[in-house]
Amino acid sequence: RGKGYGTQLMQEAEKLGKEQGCTFATVNTMDWEALDFYKKLRYEIEFERRGFLKNSVFYFLRKKLYASDEIFNNKINFNDIKLIPATLKEHPVRLCE
Repeated sequence: RGKGYGTQLMQEAEKLGKEQGCTFATVNTMDWEALDFYKKLRYEIEFERRGFLKNSVFYFLRKKLYASDEIFNNKINFNDIKLIPATLKEHPVRLCE
């Protein structure tokens, strides 16, 4: 703790996600684990679940990997739309979180 290894690891994971075409990343943690760490990395709480031992809270967090305009600006043009079906057959979409 306190040496930046966790931050570096998360940045590399996010970089890999972007390279794989993921638009967001998710993590989960308990209230007594790393909630503040993920918040510092700009992860936002998407939902929480209560009812665990000692009144602990489970958090599911999410972070956008791209701003909305980065995804759509200059990525595809109208003439490319007709190429999508053939491209998907050759290169199936990878599901990622």
